[in-house]
Amino acid sequence: MTEEEFLALIKSPEGKNLEFKSAQHTFSENTALVDYCAAIANEGGGKLILGVSNTRKVIGSIAFKGTINKVLINLYQKLKIKVTAEELLCSSKRVIIFNIPPRQLGQLVKSTGNYTYPMRVGESLVEMDTATMKGILNENEPDFTNGIVGNLTYEDLNKEAVSKFKSLLSKKSGRREYLSKIDQQLLSDLGLIHNGKLINAAVVLLGKKSNY
Repeated sequence: MTEEEFLALIKSPEGKNLEFKSAQHTFSENTALVDYCAAIANEGGGKLILGVSNTRKVIGSIAFKGTINKVLINLYQKLKIKVTAEELLCSSKRVIIFNIPPRQLGQLVKSTGNYTYPMRVGESLVEMDTATMKGILNENEPDFTNGIVGNLTYEDLNKEAVSKFKSLLSKKSGRREYLSKIDQQLLSDLGLIHNGKLINAAVVLLGKKSNY
């Protein structure tokens, strides 16, 4: 990053993906650093910048001077994410830019600092609430209704239920041509049959009692 790019960056609003800390003399490697890196990763990744005050004044920092590589190894061992860092001189003042990757889909980054699963609220770190945690963990949960039932085919459906379904669908959509369509073709067009196999939604809506 060039000095010009950095000066443009510090004019950006601080938010979930950008955090500034003065850290003029020190910054705790085992608490504050791991907590902020975990929180930023949990919220989509971003940057933690040391040596810049809350008023966006570049004041410089001597934190981790000569030990950046060791710090990055420590972060990887603790958080299991690959954080990178840049040391930059801006108006002869040293700043450190930690580049933090986003968490993986459906996974949380666990901290070893003062928090277990940190997130940010305003300028503060807090423990992640249950609702936010559940939303993340459920991100890659498969959609049950679209799952294929491998051992069931059209012949396992309740034909009376299929007939009623066609009538209701035709009435609701105003498309009478649905009534003349072959049942299997209609269900296939609607995605309820996939490659000759039923999906769970078809079994729930139209299946025989013996299917359950």
